[in-house]
Formats: sequence, structure tokens, C-alpha cells
Amino acid sequence: MIESVAPAWEQKDGVVVERQRTRQGAPRVDRTGTQGDSYSASIWALGTELIITSFSPCFELAEGQYPSDEY
Repeated sequence: MIESVAPAWEQKDGVVVERQRTRQGAPRVDRTGTQGDSYSASIWALGTELIITSFSPCFELAEGQYPSDEY
């Protein structure tokens, strides 16, 4: 799955894509955009879950919410 995400992200103008591994050795890809936005995609749960996380400096959470919350 990560092998499909990374090339698609690399097609976007103005982004930096880095292929990495999680601490458990699973494939991970990180993408950083020109506006400070970032995304990370990795495989978890012994290859059964694709996790995509994101961050944007212009996205403000309401008080009491945290980036790690599930929505």
C-alpha cells in the first residue's frame, strides 16, 4: 500500500516526500508541503491497518481537542 502512496504524493508540485520505516520496521512515507502542511502514511497492526496522519499550521483545534484525538 505504501508503495502506491509515495509515487502519488511525489507527483504533486512543491512537496518533499521521504520514504522511511516505523520503529517496528513497517514502511512509512512522509510528505511535507510548501505551506508547512505534512502527512504521514504507515502500515500498522501487523500489516492490517493503513494509518494516515496530517498536520497543518493553519488548522486550529477547539479547546480540549488534540491532534491525536479520533474523529
